[in-house]
Amino acid sequence: MRTTATAIVLVIPGSRAAPHKKSGDAQHDHQGSYIRPTHAANITANRRRANGIFRVLLRPDRTRLPAVMAEPFRHHHRVSYAECTVGDHIYHSRYLDLLEAARGEFMRALGTPVLALQKADYIFPVIEAQLRYKFPARYDDLLTIEVWLTRLERVRLNFGHRILNANGKLILEAETFHCCTGRDEKPKRLTPEFVETLRPYLLPV
Repeated sequence: MRTTATAIVLVIPGSRAAPHKKSGDAQHDHQGSYIRPTHAANITANRRRANGIFRVLLRPDRTRLPAVMAEPFRHHHRVSYAECTVGDHIYHSRYLDLLEAARGEFMRALGTPVLALQKADYIFPVIEAQLRYKFPARYDDLLTIEVWLTRLERVRLNFGHRILNANGKLILEAETFHCCTGRDEKPKRLTPEFVETLRPYLLPV
């Protein structure tokens, strides 16, 4: 297939077109500035270069780049004595409090604190929670709580969580399922702007 090159001339408003000159002659603009002479060989080389660029741009892309994804948000928490049982480990239901605190800090880091969302008539009640306990967390342990999204739809969003201790030991895995409603508890769609803010944290399960 033959490829032709089209010359495109950009005219800057306020400038005057230079008079036609033979190829190879030196030219000057209307202010007397020297313009480098144009040779036929240079034009041919530029056309070949342009044709090569066009072929690259029109070539089908047989590879698909992976989507750019952020790392999980990380929140740190020091285990308090009030959170522990007599057996010196966090009481099982207290982990839900830790997950909620981490989600709240995640929203704050995005520039959309939960309180601001509530004032804008958006709340995200939990409709289901799944927790898998892997190892006990004990008093004074420094925990890292990771948060990301596993589902992001018009009125639904799910969060994935992991809790690790200072040695990197996995303490807990969890997923919480939420719906978006107004304060009247009726389903409400997430705004497109908020969805785009959350999208980088939508990671594969």
